[in-house]
Amino acid sequence: MPPASPPPLPAGALPQAAFERLLLDGDVRALGDACVNALTVGLDARLPLVRGRLLTLNPEPEGLATVLDDAAALLQCRAPDAALTVLDRVGPAAGDERRRWLLLQWQAARDARDHRRAALALQRLSQRSVEALQALNLPVTDGPLPVASALDLQAGHLEADGRPAAAAGLLQTPASDPLATAGRLAEATRLLAGAGEGSRALGLLPRALDQAAGAAAWGLAGPLLSRQRQLELDAGQPAAAAATNQRRERLARRLEDGMALRAALRSARADGTRQPALAQALLDRQEPLEQRHGDGLDLLLQLSDAAGADRSQARLTLAARLAAALDHRERWSDLLADQQRLASEAGDSWMLDRVDREALRVAAGRPLREQEALDRRLQELEGDPRPDRFPWTIETAEGRERQRRRLTSEGEELRQQQRRLGFDPFPGIHTLPALLEDSERLRRARADGADVLLAPGAFGTLPSRLPQAEAMAQQQQLEAALQSILPEAGPRQQARERFALLVQRQWRRLDLENSLAVAVQRQRLPVDAVERQQELLDLERLLDPRSPWLQELEAEGRSAAALASLVSWQQRREQLRLQDRREEARQLRRRQQQLTVQQNDPLPTAQQRLATEITQRWRALLARPDEATAAALQPLAVAREQETLELELVRLRLAGLLREAGQLRDTMQEELRLDRQLRSPLRPGGHAGPPAEATP
Repeated sequence: MPPASPPPLPAGALPQAAFERLLLDGDVRALGDACVNALTVGLDARLPLVRGRLLTLNPEPEGLATVLDDAAALLQCRAPDAALTVLDRVGPAAGDERRRWLLLQWQAARDARDHRRAALALQRLSQRSVEALQALNLPVTDGPLPVASALDLQAGHLEADGRPAAAAGLLQTPASDPLATAGRLAEATRLLAGAGEGSRALGLLPRALDQAAGAAAWGLAGPLLSRQRQLELDAGQPAAAAATNQRRERLARRLEDGMALRAALRSARADGTRQPALAQALLDRQEPLEQRHGDGLDLLLQLSDAAGADRSQARLTLAARLAAALDHRERWSDLLADQQRLASEAGDSWMLDRVDREALRVAAGRPLREQEALDRRLQELEGDPRPDRFPWTIETAEGRERQRRRLTSEGEELRQQQRRLGFDPFPGIHTLPALLEDSERLRRARADGADVLLAPGAFGTLPSRLPQAEAMAQQQQLEAALQSILPEAGPRQQARERFALLVQRQWRRLDLENSLAVAVQRQRLPVDAVERQQELLDLERLLDPRSPWLQELEAEGRSAAALASLVSWQQRREQLRLQDRREEARQLRRRQQQLTVQQNDPLPTAQQRLATEITQRWRALLARPDEATAAALQPLAVAREQETLELELVRLRLAGLLREAGQLRDTMQEELRLDRQLRSPLRPGGHAGPPAEATP
């Protein structure tokens, strides 16, 4: 077999033969050009070869020029670490050559993200002179201008090297114009504040504001005032912070800056409380949380509050779905417990089984919640008929699995026994429920490009998607078979209507589930969301394989003897299900014992301890919703990354703090008006469209 030919080179690439000759006898300039060519056409695999050749080209350089050329070529090859290695081969004396050497050393260190070495190179280049740094402009690749002052670059290296105070000191050097000076001073205050030097930053801010005002840099003055106010709050100077905020408000009104004005008005509300620093911190934290989860939490609280009066499973189910989407685990578990109590009071075994299984899944990893979910599930399972009522009992898992396989085989035999022959022109053998359902699934299929989509099937054998031509052929065959098996029009039409209703309900269940899933995910519920959820629950109950209606359809067309066999088979299947539930109860009791041991363990895991404490403090909050209980729970919510829970706590704490600022009613009204105007287009009710639909 001949060897595979190499893939063609990109257009403009250096031919392979020429590249290989270049590696053997090319000079520094040619090798650097080869790197540029490889980068341009995307042949990155050539770069290591050229880099290796450059490192060995002049192992003992005869002069500085050779070293500089080699280093420059390695920088072209995006090998700054290798360039630094080459530059370390020499140490030139003072003069122009040393200047070139230091400039290349800075460039290589910058590209290698070696900020300590880059700062040292600039320090040596300027001979520790701030004036020399100020006067030196160096090329940059990631800034708004092609060159930047070495002083600003040096400050950036010092900050990245973990020396913010030194960087801030350097940035206090006046620039060539007031705007640049104001920018430097703003950076200096940021660095000092971040390094815990709040008092130094405060002392610098008036100078920065004066420079910004002199340059009419109002876009910079606003953030500087915000920083000044925050530092004043941190320093325990609420009166000064309030005065600074008034300056922010006046500036925002003068510039007609709605976003800045809203921020100033929010801060004014914080200034009216007993703890303005805390209120401001909570307001700052609330803003991003509201953007991500505010609408969903509003819906969840409305649904949860209404559930007390409207004790419907539909409303509770919808609220639980929304809590799951928001990852509000504590409310989710509480809602499932409410559902369990409601189903237990109504004697609704179908809903009880559904809710208890979900509660166990949700409670995993949360000891208190899992113990409660286990208790509820065991109470449900222990209400099953006792084993002595069974005609037979299988105690082992292997025996139950054998019986399960036997029942599956017998079920298939029962279906085989009821298969009927369809005659020409399309002969075939069919079971009547599958034939009727597949025929209706094809009649009610939905177009999807070149294919058709079929409703989910209970008895049918056709897949959920078919090419249109195949679907038409299948429909023709099944229709002919149906007419031959049920030749009388009356019985055939009655059977068809029953299975048409089945397919309609399957489609309706799928449509409801998809539409509600999208609405929950978008956190925008239609006005009839509860009614839709109720309809969905009714359909899920009706389409459960154990429902009497579906079992009646399964008996379609059977003789009396076959019907008796089917009933007997269904009874044995139910007995096996009950024994599976009995085994589940045994396993859950063992899990109960494990949880009891864990709860008595003096050294639980950090995650177990955190989950338990969150649940305990959540219940304390429900019993006494005040600032202290919310403050104790908030850091736990942060540690567990439960943002929706944290937002609820932030809202509660702010409500208590801002209630003290009730005299600022006009400020609050203006803030609300601005909030409506300035909503993000990505949020419901923003620029993209009308307000969200009413919530049930």
